[in-house]
Amino acid sequence: MGAPLPAYRAYRTRAKIIVDVPELMASDRRFAPLVGIAREAGWTTLIAIPLMVRGESVGVLTAFYSHGKEPSRSDVTFLEAMADHGALAVRTARLLNEAKDKAILEERNRLARDLHDAVSQLLFSMGLRTRALQLAVERPSPDRTAAILPGLKEMQSIIESAVDEMRSLIFQLRPVDLRGNDLASALQRHVEAVQEREAGVYLEMIVSGDLPALTPDIEEQVYR
Repeated sequence: MGAPLPAYRAYRTRAKIIVDVPELMASDRRFAPLVGIAREAGWTTLIAIPLMVRGESVGVLTAFYSHGKEPSRSDVTFLEAMADHGALAVRTARLLNEAKDKAILEERNRLARDLHDAVSQLLFSMGLRTRALQLAVERPSPDRTAAILPGLKEMQSIIESAVDEMRSLIFQLRPVDLRGNDLASALQRHVEAVQEREAGVYLEMIVSGDLPALTPDIEEQVYR
């Protein structure tokens, strides 16, 4: 109902808040839906401690104490230590997400460089070879076939190289779909896809015992 929650005040002010629950409930009619709950639970004291990460509030640890168990100074110190642990967990999670995002960005940049360095050069070579073939066709020659055929063969080779390079990059972006399979079948399909992509490479998969079903977590590990 929009009542001034102590937890929000602790979050906003970045300061520890300790309040008497019955007095809090009586201070604003918007607390009315909570009065019965607080009375049944026997809450007498509420403590809200902000979780701080480099001066920023990232959450609040809230504790309720019932009648006869009012918090001592050591209880408050313990809650502050717990809040510090919670803030550390939030910071760690943030750092992991940042590292993951950075790794994804670096992988995209690497693929972009590979695309530029490999495929772009092959396409440029195709353009040059096409122009050379055009000139050969336009140039009077008693045997145009003999003049053009080597160029066509070289063009075919360049095109095949470009297609292989594109397949390799696409495979890195998203390997063969492994969903809907058990782990052994999924790994076998992955092995076959790699072998098909890498000419001259022979791969053999040997499975001993039963492997678990392919869950989303395992599937992501297989992709990686």
